[in-house]
Amino acid sequence: MAEDLAQRFGVRAAIDNVKALLAALPDSSKAADGQVKAAKREIEAADRAYKALTDEQKGYITVGDVANYNELVERLAKLTKTSASTITGNQTVPGSSVIEPTTTVKGSSATATVTDKTVTSAIEAVKDSNETAITIVPTDIGNAKNVSVMLPKTAAQSIVDDTNVSLVIETNDGNVTISNDALKSIAAQAIGDSITITVEQKTAADVADKSIDTTDAVVVEVTVTSGSTAVTEFGGKSLTISIPAGRLPSIFPRTLLSFVICLQNNMSK
Repeated sequence: MAEDLAQRFGVRAAIDNVKALLAALPDSSKAADGQVKAAKREIEAADRAYKALTDEQKGYITVGDVANYNELVERLAKLTKTSASTITGNQTVPGSSVIEPTTTVKGSSATATVTDKTVTSAIEAVKDSNETAITIVPTDIGNAKNVSVMLPKTAAQSIVDDTNVSLVIETNDGNVTISNDALKSIAAQAIGDSITITVEQKTAADVADKSIDTTDAVVVEVTVTSGSTAVTEFGGKSLTISIPAGRLPSIFPRTLLSFVICLQNNMSK
């Protein structure tokens, strides 16, 4: 028993060490070329520590863990010779219902692509726990004002068929909670191979009803599409939109309004 505990501790310690080494690296978005070269020893140390992990341990290193590291490695390789190489992070870790998908950023738009494999892993996690949702958190989106999550139709159907949990999309500007029943309706209406949920930051000027006082309002647009078709009905159910605390004014006005502008007819704000 003691040996087993020691072994498990050692496995976890090695994973935590890699995560710590990756997190301690300079921020690539703020570092000058000279700072990147100066961090060569630390970058290569993180690379060696990762390569020393077993395949099982590597499964705990996520996309979010390695996004900054990979940027540094690519820059370092252009500046000097290095033994470090990029790391393919995982969208989810064993036993976790949280998915951190790979994100592609173009201008002010970010697109995160979720795979069937990671959703299957998350489904197994919620079955073994008391979790009530599978959560998708796009990582490394920078200052993107438009964040889209692409979910395979088959993955959405698997969540519906194999669980009774909700699907949650978390972004900097708004979180979307889709109940299992609503997801079932969306999957049934999907005409393409994937379903896209988009959360976009808007302004008061985008509110069509000018009779509404939009002073200090937080405005986001949420859309659900499949192919080129918008899904606007959810089988009589609603989507729930919540605004992260960091997006709210530091001093609340007498009445704080958070608007959700969307193609959907059934929304809960």
